[in-house]
Amino acid sequence: MNSRTPLANSVRYHAGKWETLGTEVIVETPVTLTANGNIWMTFMCTPTELEALEAGFNYNEGVIKSKEEIELVKVCSTDDNVDIWIKSAMQQPQKWRRTSGCTSGTTAVTLDQIHPELKDDHLLTPQMVQALIKTLAKALVCIAVWMCYSARSVTDNILVIIPPIAYFVAAGFEHSIANMYLIPVSLLIKYMEDTSFFQAIDKTAADFSHVTWGNFFIANLLPVIIGNIIGGGIWSDWFIGSCTRANRKLKTVI
Repeated sequence: MNSRTPLANSVRYHAGKWETLGTEVIVETPVTLTANGNIWMTFMCTPTELEALEAGFNYNEGVIKSKEEIELVKVCSTDDNVDIWIKSAMQQPQKWRRTSGCTSGTTAVTLDQIHPELKDDHLLTPQMVQALIKTLAKALVCIAVWMCYSARSVTDNILVIIPPIAYFVAAGFEHSIANMYLIPVSLLIKYMEDTSFFQAIDKTAADFSHVTWGNFFIANLLPVIIGNIIGGGIWSDWFIGSCTRANRKLKTVI
């Protein structure tokens, strides 16, 4: 079997001098799979160890249960066809399903496994849900402020706000007030700045097609406000109220 990993020359600068290296390049070619003389499918692969690939594919598809069922595996001299002969009769799958991989992987399916096509008609986009979750961080800001009420000195104030704010930053939450400034400024730059600005950054206004007033209000500002209401107005009040009631009960018991 011919190895389909040709050598390609590359140049490297190392230790103050240039070096020419020979590097193997992995390639992929179409290979036709034939079972008991019948063409089943053509898939993309690196044409090495094709006998093992053919046998393993049929085993994963449930065509064979053990290697004893294989009578012969033969690879064409040009490495573009591999033929397997099974001792017992086999039935070719009626339909193949594309999965993943280069130019899509393929596996066999039966008609009762075919699912109806899913339509993307949801009102909430993943970006809106992400913005909503991120702005729940308003609860952390409220907790930081509430913790400051228990501080008795400037040092206490600094120390108590570090944990919630550190978590806010580490979790990648968004600062909604900052967005209200940064995004409009970005929009003004996009629509009002002259071409010299974009030439300086090697971009054009078309590269920022996703930065629009509609996306700002609907996909960012709206879920951000909802998140602030939930995080700062509902969740924080519930948490603080629960702590206050628990503290009152504790004082009553004492």
